[in-house]
Amino acid sequence: MKRHILLVDDDNGFRRTLALVLRDQYEIQECESGEEAIAKLEEYTPDAVLLDIDFGPKRLDGLEVLTKIKSIDPLLPVFMISKLRDLNSVVRAMKLGADDYIGKSPDVEELDAMISRALNGKAQRRELGHLRDRLNQAAGGYIGQNVAVEQVRQLIRQAAPTDSTVLITGETGTGKDLVARELHRLSGRADKPFVVVSLPDLPEQLFESEIFGHERGAFTGATGKKAGCFEIADGGTLFLDEIGDLPTHMQVKLLRVIETHEFRRVGGMRSLAADVRIIAATNRNMEDLVKDGSFRKDLYYRLHVFPIELPPLREHLDDIPVLAAYYLEKKIRGRQNNPPMLSKETMKQLMNYSWPGNVRELFAVLEAACIRTTGTEITPDKLMFGRLADNAPSEVDGNIDYEAALQQFRLRYFTELLKREGGKVADVARCSGIQRPSLYKIFSTLGLDPADFRELSDS
Repeated sequence: MKRHILLVDDDNGFRRTLALVLRDQYEIQECESGEEAIAKLEEYTPDAVLLDIDFGPKRLDGLEVLTKIKSIDPLLPVFMISKLRDLNSVVRAMKLGADDYIGKSPDVEELDAMISRALNGKAQRRELGHLRDRLNQAAGGYIGQNVAVEQVRQLIRQAAPTDSTVLITGETGTGKDLVARELHRLSGRADKPFVVVSLPDLPEQLFESEIFGHERGAFTGATGKKAGCFEIADGGTLFLDEIGDLPTHMQVKLLRVIETHEFRRVGGMRSLAADVRIIAATNRNMEDLVKDGSFRKDLYYRLHVFPIELPPLREHLDDIPVLAAYYLEKKIRGRQNNPPMLSKETMKQLMNYSWPGNVRELFAVLEAACIRTTGTEITPDKLMFGRLADNAPSEVDGNIDYEAALQQFRLRYFTELLKREGGKVADVARCSGIQRPSLYKIFSTLGLDPADFRELSDS
């Protein structure tokens, strides 16, 4: 079935010649003015528009026609027909939403490829619109259509209205923080604070002070009273991320708070009420920690009241098109007016990778690919996977060592970010969503020095 093209140009000879060339591949409707084209669109829906940029005096110019077309159908691909001297107008047209432009002597094969890319992008954007409508009715930022993902959303809906403690488990990068935030958003505490404590980021000697607060003079350097996370989260939700890293001496104190709903600041004599809902998360096997004695059994059972286990991305690979479309639209569009789209071959590569870093790795790969892409389409050579390969593997390799693959990916990802941000750790933290204390630990592990990248950017 042929695609329909609306060709709008006041040069009768050029218009008819181009229409004749394109008729083998497309159904062509011709218009000689912008006014005629706008009227035609009220009764006719083309797949794309080829629009002259200059119709001469006393006529709607191409930019005005483009604006009207986009008000009728924002997703309709529009290609401007331009003479070389009209490049300033072309730039304005691109800012107004034009997809691309062609000259008065276009290469037919190049034009056909351009139209095909735009139509594929239009289909993806329409699908994204349908996806967005469905997601607005689903459980927040935990995205996907696979049955395993829907089961997680169902558990979120069941647990959210309660005050029960929830333990979220799953591999690194599966979205445990998103689930915790959604539990809070759907709860009766949604208008109260949501406080996140990343336990690996806390120096062990400050654990108790950070979580429970301290009184003035409680220890050297305690020059004033400090509220802890339980006080800050009063009435709301306290999210304890990576609960498996909680030191043994703090486990008994957390257990006591859960049981009595009271706590004391370090150095304090008075008990304070703990009106806080606790959500914990971990990527570790808690039962193994209990068995080897590094985690208290009684605390584990208190946290394990309502468990939610998140599936790794390799178990719902069919969600990759949905996740990729969502990320490109929500995250990349915030920085670029027209984010690049994924080619079919690129999508195939994404679907055939094992994703040891899960959804977080997928988003990082997409961001790096966007950085490396200068055109309108992300091609497979722009993908950087965790195995130091330029292209995705042809199939999921069960022999990949998870930690080695993840470490290799981290090295490439953070090297790329440090280069792009000129060694500015604050900007890397903003882009990656990782707190600066954690970044410094990661850089130390990977042997990366941000100062080296500042020198590169200054040279």
